[in-house]
Amino acid sequence: MFSDNSHQEVVSEPLDINNVEVDVDKKELARLRAQTLLAQALTLSDRIRDLNPDRWTKTAFFKIEETLATGEKNYRQGQYISAQRNYRQAIKDSEALIQSIPLVIEENNLTGDLAVLNKDTTRAMLSYNLVLEIDPTNQHAKVGLNRIKSLHQISALIAEGAYYEKLGKLETAVMKYTAAQALDPVNPEAESALQRIKFQQRHRKYQESMSLGFSALKMQTFSKAKRLFEAAQNYNDSPAVQQALQQAENGLLNAELVGLINQGHGASENENWEQAEFFYKQAAKRDSGLVEIAILSTNAKKRWALDKELERVLSFPLGISISNGYTNATVILERSEDIMVKGKRLSGQIARLKSEIELAQIPVEVIIKSDNVASVTIYPHIALGKFKRTELGLLPGEHLIEVQCDEYNDFKKQAIISHKLARKEQEIRVECVKKAAK
Repeated sequence: MFSDNSHQEVVSEPLDINNVEVDVDKKELARLRAQTLLAQALTLSDRIRDLNPDRWTKTAFFKIEETLATGEKNYRQGQYISAQRNYRQAIKDSEALIQSIPLVIEENNLTGDLAVLNKDTTRAMLSYNLVLEIDPTNQHAKVGLNRIKSLHQISALIAEGAYYEKLGKLETAVMKYTAAQALDPVNPEAESALQRIKFQQRHRKYQESMSLGFSALKMQTFSKAKRLFEAAQNYNDSPAVQQALQQAENGLLNAELVGLINQGHGASENENWEQAEFFYKQAAKRDSGLVEIAILSTNAKKRWALDKELERVLSFPLGISISNGYTNATVILERSEDIMVKGKRLSGQIARLKSEIELAQIPVEVIIKSDNVASVTIYPHIALGKFKRTELGLLPGEHLIEVQCDEYNDFKKQAIISHKLARKEQEIRVECVKKAAK
């Protein structure tokens, strides 16, 4: 491409007359200026001459040469000021001509393109060749000439493509149109045909995916239906496919909800309240309108908490007889018995807890051995005094035994009493063994 200011590269600097040491008169100065302008004008005209102006701007270039000739005539006659005017005009006309070159190239390329579309190869070749005479490197013109060479082959391929397209053999038609496009990448017929077939293929695949999707929906294979509707959506995101996708997603959600609820019911029947609460809660999260399931989740959570309390008490029955253990155990028992539907697990837990509560109120026969020196009191108010051996009934639990020794240190001792221990293990020994400090 040519720059509008390309002539400036060859313009010589005007002679600085002020630096010339030799004194010259005005006529000599005019002559020197005319020489400088002539050199610039000749450089520009030579540049245009190299671009074959006879092919695209013969008249304008002839006028420039005439102007230069007139200037040279005036110069030879000593009419230097007139020569300067002639040279300036030649320079102006040359620059205007050079600036028009890009437009000339563009117009001829466009003319060639239109001729190709109209299958006028002669006119197209003239236009492209003219461009290459001006600019031998012009890629557009080179491509255009190559298109002309394969124009007949391209036309045949497009005709074959149209034939197969009419028969409905779209894959074969695409092959023909693609081959034509490879020879002429900007061919509008091939491009239009390929876009048209692409639309037909997409529509066909859209319809196939939708049909298979509805079949899957009918069979309640919702995951498959969703995949097929999503495939259809890739071809055409229509309101119909969006509605179908919503149906598939609703089906998936319903299937998931049914699965979660059934798992919750199964866990409830097995009295696995932790799992029941989890499944019911997940179902309620997915559909906030499932009020009954939310209630089941809350009930399962309560049953899980009760189950943990029961197991805690039953795992350490001695705790029933310690501190507030008995009261807590009876409260838990009452709560358990208030439940209307009792499963096998809860019924067993209630029976075991009742048994443990009853045992907590039955004294255990305990043997206490001493040394007749220690005065024994079972806190808070069972004073046994001094003895060698005694037997008595104590309620299960922890008992504090206070021992007083006349000449020995007093001490206290903890005793654990339980029905779970063997009789030998229930035997308690208390003796004064340490001397009192003096």
